[in-house]
Amino acid sequence: MLEQDVKDALDGRSNSPWYEGKTVEDSGFKFSCIKEHGGYEGAGEEYWIVISAEREGEESTFWRIDGFYASHYGSELDWSTLHQVTPRPKTITVWE
Repeated sequence: MLEQDVKDALDGRSNSPWYEGKTVEDSGFKFSCIKEHGGYEGAGEEYWIVISAEREGEESTFWRIDGFYASHYGSELDWSTLHQVTPRPKTITVWE
């Protein structure tokens, strides 16, 4: 799936809110917001979402869009940061 195809299909959706679980079907694509991070008071500088893009007959791809949060405005995504990502499990050590 080409990045430009995804950008074209998402064109005009930049002003609508995205949140985990939201699904949109348009231009032969099914987009689902699968992860939302930050975007609230105290975490304004770190806000991003990951959406999956599905098209019949093709493997799903995943796309990240970065943004910001401002208390007087809410969360906003910077669609120029759209880039493809790959899920990868990580193991971490937590000291308690």
